[in-house]
Amino acid sequence: EKPDPVQMDSAIASLERLGAVEKLPCGSLKMTKRGETMTRFPLDPKLSIALLAAAKMECLDDMLTVVAMLSVENIFISNETDREQANKAWSKFFNGSGDIITYLQIYRAFNSSQNHRRFCQENYINFRSLSMAHRIRDQIRKICIELHWSTTNKGTDFNRVRICLAFALRQQVAMLTSERGKYVTMQGRLEVAIHPSSCISNVAPSCVVYHELVKTTKCYMRSLCIV
Repeated sequence: EKPDPVQMDSAIASLERLGAVEKLPCGSLKMTKRGETMTRFPLDPKLSIALLAAAKMECLDDMLTVVAMLSVENIFISNETDREQANKAWSKFFNGSGDIITYLQIYRAFNSSQNHRRFCQENYINFRSLSMAHRIRDQIRKICIELHWSTTNKGTDFNRVRICLAFALRQQVAMLTSERGKYVTMQGRLEVAIHPSSCISNVAPSCVVYHELVKTTKCYMRSLCIV
């Protein structure tokens, strides 16, 4: 089936903004060196950009984890009967910078635990999703080594990671409006809100980047990082 022209134009424009392709005077497209490097990774282009930025900012080890965690679904598991216990367990990992850094802390705890399955059971974490993230991380790390990138971190805080996320997700920025709890995206001027499951749902940061939008009764931002 032929792709939708509007969606194609939107995808090309997005790749241009990310610096993956450029238009030649004749109107045709040419892949840039950055774009060639991005194609090495089986990832959303924005996540590939996050890795490129992290390699320069010397926080690649943490970004490998972030990218892997953002590539899986349903990290948290619970039901109505144990929701309170689950929230209490998850709160141990919450980070004031947002969900994405919280995912990083969850993975660190998972990876350092002696019994991965028990860790997930005790903390209402999806074992299959974390195991998948672990495999994705290993796969991406091997590609980074092939590119001769250093996979270590410089420093122990998360500021470098947040800077890289702000750069990679710069097309997915939302600003707080004058009405508390309501945000508007910088691209498209959509009215959005922080998803109730977010660890910063009770906070009203002035500016955030988000990994995805989910439409239910409202348009919600999920997987956030304060910038």
